[in-house]
Amino acid sequence: MRTKLLRYGQLYTFTRITDSTLTNPTATQTAYKTKNKTTTTYTERAIVHPARAYDVHSNTYIINFEGGEEKKGIITVQLDHTTNVMEDDYITTADGKYKLMAKETYGELVLIEGHMEK
Repeated sequence: MRTKLLRYGQLYTFTRITDSTLTNPTATQTAYKTKNKTTTTYTERAIVHPARAYDVHSNTYIINFEGGEEKKGIITVQLDHTTNVMEDDYITTADGKYKLMAKETYGELVLIEGHMEK
């Protein structure tokens, strides 16, 4: 698996946003349940490809509806099983930013599904 990642993988930027409670919240912050957001950015080697094998362009497609257009997409991210990537993290590719939704371990391989953010 490591050889496959080194040969075919690229370095991608992953982002994790963590919410934490405020230490001395004001009444307004308590009422609106305001939290601190900490953003952590890290780089990992991964293989990214469209999620559906039968649709080569499923990583980016445009849906037309009465209100306008919406760009969507689904990708599959392959990582080493020792990765720190979790669900709700984000990956940035050349096509855009994807939120990682589901994680599945398959031997030494971790498969993660990503949905394009608006």
